[in-house]
Amino acid sequence: MNIKHLLLAMLLGAFILTACSTQTEEASVEESASAEVKEETSVSFSYDHVSTGVYWTAYKHSAKVAVKGIMDSIEVTGAESSESISELLENTRFSVYSTSVDSKDVLRDEKIRKFFFGNMVGGEEIQGQITSALGDNEAGDGSLNLQINDVLLEVPFTYEVEDDLLKLRCSLNFNEWDCGKSLEELHKACEEKHTGEDEKSIFWPNVDVLIETTFIRNTSAKTQQ
Repeated sequence: MNIKHLLLAMLLGAFILTACSTQTEEASVEESASAEVKEETSVSFSYDHVSTGVYWTAYKHSAKVAVKGIMDSIEVTGAESSESISELLENTRFSVYSTSVDSKDVLRDEKIRKFFFGNMVGGEEIQGQITSALGDNEAGDGSLNLQINDVLLEVPFTYEVEDDLLKLRCSLNFNEWDCGKSLEELHKACEEKHTGEDEKSIFWPNVDVLIETTFIRNTSAKTQQ
């Protein structure tokens, strides 16, 4: 091989090596750019009115025997779709209508409507608004304003979420809403039922409230560079 042929072979080899190196670098850049493309999933929560129920537990007798029921006529406003449960709860307003009281005892329900709610100012409707909620998508607490018998009071609550079912709990003492007459009249109407084995007739002013509702979990995917 003469010098001319040797130089030609060296130039050709250098060209091939340079071309391969350029292609490798371009492929590496493309792979790097592809790796930087990420898919981000966002979740939001929406209120499902159909699933909402207000459950109450009242107490009678010295042994504080539970009497349970539900109020299933409820109107909810202000529950906007949000990125967290606590954000969704805040500023939610609700009205619970006493005509829907149901303790699985028709006679008792009639007495509750007539003698308990019937002796309140505006007793046909209980109004409330959640003013604060702190926590995550599993549990938290907060406070709500509750208007009963034309008296507005702040009530603390706790909440927990399991499988998109939210359970909000709070406890009430109706004496704090000046409901003495309502309690007295209902107690008179149900005195026999409120008499326990010790022959003492007691109707407690305390009620535990459980609000249950299911949230709709909305998931969307976003592609980001």
